[in-house]
Amino acid sequence: MPEVAEVAHVCALLRRNVLGYRISKVNLFNDPLLLPILKEAKDPEKELDRLRKSLTDATIESVGRHGKYFWLRLLSQKESKVLLMHFGMTGMVKLRNVKSHLIMMENGGDKKALKKLKTQSTKSKKKGRGG
Repeated sequence: MPEVAEVAHVCALLRRNVLGYRISKVNLFNDPLLLPILKEAKDPEKELDRLRKSLTDATIESVGRHGKYFWLRLLSQKESKVLLMHFGMTGMVKLRNVKSHLIMMENGGDKKALKKLKTQSTKSKKKGRGG
């Protein structure tokens, strides 16, 4: 389960990479677990379409966090909206073409990453000495 530190890291990543960007396309699927509003919707597909239209062309104004909840404040046609999110048990945010230093601890991920960093550091020191 992602902890507060991982959520804080993702929020910092989002602040550095998405503030001021406009949302050009929204892919949403009929999944009531991810979108609880669909549980009570009389017409889930109509609700999904409404959400798509509401998010498309919005600009990301800010990123906030409280505990394990985080949000994007969006501005769309002079109207402010908030997209509230929570990772649940296994969630994560991956930004295309953006490398994150977040290391997942499963299967010794932290040990493997530290070994790789030490190897890279040793190689760069050798190169710096003319080697």
